[in-house]
Amino acid sequence: MNRFFKSFFALVGMLVVLFMVIMVVFAYSAFSKFSPNSALSGMTSAKENQIGIVELEGEISTSKDFREKLFKFVKNSSIKGIVVRIDSPGGAVGASEEIYRYILEARKTKPVVCSLGNMAASGGLYSAMGCEKIYTAAGTMSGSIGVIMMMPNFKAVMDKVGVGFTIVKTGQFKDAGSPFREVTEPDKEYLQSVAQTAFAQFINAIATARNLPEESVKAIADGRIILGEDAVKLGIADKIGTVYDAAQEVLILAVGEEAKDKEPYLVFPSKELSFPDFIKSLPQQTKAFIEGLSTQNTSIKFQMM
Repeated sequence: MNRFFKSFFALVGMLVVLFMVIMVVFAYSAFSKFSPNSALSGMTSAKENQIGIVELEGEISTSKDFREKLFKFVKNSSIKGIVVRIDSPGGAVGASEEIYRYILEARKTKPVVCSLGNMAASGGLYSAMGCEKIYTAAGTMSGSIGVIMMMPNFKAVMDKVGVGFTIVKTGQFKDAGSPFREVTEPDKEYLQSVAQTAFAQFINAIATARNLPEESVKAIADGRIILGEDAVKLGIADKIGTVYDAAQEVLILAVGEEAKDKEPYLVFPSKELSFPDFIKSLPQQTKAFIEGLSTQNTSIKFQMM
């Protein structure tokens, strides 16, 4: 009899665990489809004065996700215009330039204004040059106009351990900047010329976008940090203001001066909730319970395709 009860309670326990797992998966599925951002996007159909907000955050390594979000708003007839909210220290030269050009392309259809957050430096600033107007906080860290190449060199370490590479190449500069050999003077001159070319493109983009003489831009293009208040004085930003001020500006550009007394309705791109984020969103006790399931002998595998 004792054996029967043990088996019975073990079966009930497994069924309870299975039920809880199914409920978690179901809740996650529902949550991912009705995340706050997604719900907001669905509710905005009845709202007027919708302004799309596209966020550019962190190090810039690719422009793909940014472009997708930007042009979803461009194609949405309910969206009057777009604010690009930038909080980035910069990043890859090519990706920053692409974002700059995508913003210029979007402006052919709808007004686009930039709002600078905590930081919009280097490539972040380059991206902002595509916007019709730029709003910044007084303490925003901007500037850092320039290009930098950093290459580690392991030659001395390799010499100590007696390891080397045999290089076969088709041109003098094919392995310029290799970490496995010393950089030669011709290498330095070549790499400096590449950096200078990218730098000239950056300077030209700022001078053209802000209607400034290139010499004026070069005078502040020594890598220095420029706070938002100084950025306005120097002409690389337009006004001190928040993302809401930028949205109001977009609304005026889209509708006209009569929009001054109207409140913009900010719309963020829908965002699917990842499973780790879902777990974080649960109350601490529930999260601990779910994590505890993973210590059981029952094998549970979640696949996210």
